[in-house]
Amino acid sequence: MRVSQYFQLERDQPSLDFIDVDVSTDLEIFVDPSTLRVLPGYWGQECQIMLTTFFAAVIGAIEKADRERVFELLGNLGEPNETHFGYSKGRSKGRGLGPGAGKSLADALSVSRAVQTGMLKDLEDTALLVPGIDRDIISDIATNVLRGALVGYTQRMAELFEIPVEEQVLGALWNPGSARWQLDHFGFLPRADGQPLLLVPKAIARHRLSYNYREYYRGYLLPELRNDELAANSSLVKVLKGGGRYIPEGDLRAKYPENKAAIVGYTEKHPEALYQYKEKKREAPAPSHHDFAAVTKTSSVDYEELFAAVEAVSPGNAGAALYHRAVMDLLTALFHPALTEVTKEAAINDGRKRVDIRYTNIARGGFFSWVSSHYPAPYIYVECKNYRADPENPEIDQLAGRFSRDRGRIGLLVCRNIADRVTMTKRCGDVAKAGNGFIICLDDDDLRQMTTAAVNGDKVDDSESMGLGVLKSYFDQLVQ
Repeated sequence: MRVSQYFQLERDQPSLDFIDVDVSTDLEIFVDPSTLRVLPGYWGQECQIMLTTFFAAVIGAIEKADRERVFELLGNLGEPNETHFGYSKGRSKGRGLGPGAGKSLADALSVSRAVQTGMLKDLEDTALLVPGIDRDIISDIATNVLRGALVGYTQRMAELFEIPVEEQVLGALWNPGSARWQLDHFGFLPRADGQPLLLVPKAIARHRLSYNYREYYRGYLLPELRNDELAANSSLVKVLKGGGRYIPEGDLRAKYPENKAAIVGYTEKHPEALYQYKEKKREAPAPSHHDFAAVTKTSSVDYEELFAAVEAVSPGNAGAALYHRAVMDLLTALFHPALTEVTKEAAINDGRKRVDIRYTNIARGGFFSWVSSHYPAPYIYVECKNYRADPENPEIDQLAGRFSRDRGRIGLLVCRNIADRVTMTKRCGDVAKAGNGFIICLDDDDLRQMTTAAVNGDKVDDSESMGLGVLKSYFDQLVQ
């Protein structure tokens, strides 16, 4: 039974920001620390600081041969069964960090030449350079270190979807300020199937980690090693009748075997290969709805059903809450993976104001990426107005009042029908010209158009470009 079923959320995976795991067993999915390198926003920065300080502390202790400190750091890594990530076929029980994990990790890192040479910079680098460390171990380490951030995320999702929580021991939490583990913390988390539940955002979850040593070896190191042999005119070089030179793939691989220990040596000769590989990985697209459906074994997104739920709500105050929910579900699905960490009725200005919906903007393509490269847009704000008539200046001013330099100046005003689009555009244009931010008004017809674009596969899955036409066209009108 999945989280959505267990807590009767009446939502499917596409409208959920977190992975909809089975609460009694594991999904073969993992926390990928490399995703945090391209995750903007406060939560992403918090996670980056946690991982960076932890791994720097481990490497520093190993370099100083401070075994006591190493075991203090690695000894608090347990099997994070609360996420239900991993390989377990029955009840979640973990396989990545079993008994003696701290000593095994310490031994592997202590003898690693990648550590000795300073080549190992980030946790995810171990997937390329340290024998015996694979995706399950890396995921478990990351989950342990990020536990505090994941607890906060889980609590926000529980509040958003009205999931009941109970006070319980949270386990060891990493404190990046003191670079120490803090033990015996109590806090509130959901419980499912008798066990604590820790939710993980889709933004940092992957079926396979981005870093893969075979991919790195074959795509980045082997070409450099081939060039070395050709430049030296070594015995591996064969000459064609026409004078061309080549090296048989098998001969090259025989001289340069594919294993992590050897890869460290190759990287010492060609450090630029590691840099290029890591830079390329920063551009890797996030998984689509289809990808997550395949991993979680759930149905893929049904945009038309989500839009139908919006359209089915009758305009007026009586349907305001239902409309708010339906719009949030549709937009969460439409704007995946560009927008994440959805918050309903988000408090700002120390709680003195609230906004209907807030998203964190992590777009790497499409409209939200484009707009964030030109204007402050770390968050995208949405106000929902289930009015029979057009929203007027008070509603526009309400949304503009949520903007700030730090929070961002981009928002969507979603309503049922805009009868006078010309006047609405002028009202929003006045806000933009006054330097108070950019408000894009969308009605049912616009949502229908965006839904149709998504159904037709307007590259929504791989480039986040869905909605670029509608959103960009309205945005352009604001700055004319």
